[in-house]
Amino acid sequence: MEAMTARLIPTTDTPGAREAGVIHFIDRAFSDVLADTLTQTRAELAGFRQALQAEHAGVDFQDLPAAAQDAFLASQEGGGFFERIRELTILGFFAMSAHGGNRDHLSWDLIGFEGHGAWTAPFGFYDREANGHGG
Repeated sequence: MEAMTARLIPTTDTPGAREAGVIHFIDRAFSDVLADTLTQTRAELAGFRQALQAEHAGVDFQDLPAAAQDAFLASQEGGGFFERIRELTILGFFAMSAHGGNRDHLSWDLIGFEGHGAWTAPFGFYDREANGHGG
């Protein structure tokens, strides 16, 4: 899965999913909020591997050249496993570091987001009262 995330957000002249630790975000997600989908995801991963072996017998995904990895991933677009991992890769790349990905706020720095530690209320009128700031 790490090789897959690394192709979805590749390392170029900027860091990618691997440097951001996206796989740790995904691991945490499956051990917590997505635990109820783990059995299904494992079955989909087995299907992914089966399709890979039908096309590239005896070779693991991470051992394929980058172009072959990209071509295989393109053939999997729209499938449940691919879509789930793609979504988790994006989430893990941009999420708060506290959730396992976005190591050292790497992606936030890439996009110029200056919200490091800015997650305190009030964000707007809707939460002022909840935080003792009146109505």
